[in-house]
Amino acid sequence: MKKDSSGGFTLVEMMVVLLVITSMMMIATPFYHQSLGNRQAEVFMEELEQNIQYYQLYAMVHQVNVGIHPFNSPGPGYHVRVNGLIVETVRAPSEIAGIRNLNSGHFFLVFSSRGGLNNHMTMEISRTDSDKTYRVIFQIIRGRFHINEYG
Repeated sequence: MKKDSSGGFTLVEMMVVLLVITSMMMIATPFYHQSLGNRQAEVFMEELEQNIQYYQLYAMVHQVNVGIHPFNSPGPGYHVRVNGLIVETVRAPSEIAGIRNLNSGHFFLVFSSRGGLNNHMTMEISRTDSDKTYRVIFQIIRGRFHINEYG
């Protein structure tokens, strides 16, 4: 009798390999979704920081007033206004729960034509998927700001 030496895998071996791969994917999927949500919130914060810097410079170069107006309805985000006209609207991802003003007074910023701010403000941006919050602190006159992460 001649022995079959085709060197292939049996059906049982293939099923075991598929079972192992499927199990690994089922374990990894929740971690992937969590990291994707974290990344979307980080991208929103990076975009906010870049927009603030860009529109502050825009105000100085074009000698116009530029406002950043946060909103929470119908979901968090912000408008950018140049001389009162909305030029850009950015909506936050679902991982951002809301934006609130920690100071009394205006809930918007206006960069003057010299790049300074009309008032100081601290915005708190909260997350839905964790206890993390971000604080954006704006300093009056010079128009400087920084973003801190808490939680």
